[in-house]
Amino acid sequence: MLRFRQKPLPPEAEKFLVEFGVGKTKNTGNMYRAALHHFYRFLSQSKLDLADMRIHNINGFDEDLARHNLKFVTRRATIGQVHRYLRWLEEKQTLPEGFS
Repeated sequence: MLRFRQKPLPPEAEKFLVEFGVGKTKNTGNMYRAALHHFYRFLSQSKLDLADMRIHNINGFDEDLARHNLKFVTRRATIGQVHRYLRWLEEKQTLPEGFS
């Protein structure tokens, strides 16, 4: 059985990591990859589709990160990284404008 972090991310997330990673350090890319793994794990466990996300789900995401023992500063960074990803999806018109 594959651990969740070993499972591949959706194609749009991989494309984001490639586009966003240009000029970034490897460590930054790894932090974004980990944030997206956390995010997609949360969506999967919550049985949510990305388009179904609402503001109260972000609070649930934060609570989920806390349950996984992430420190406050790490949770804030993770949510910020996911927000950047959602804004990128808006720019690519995968999500409606104003979604994030």
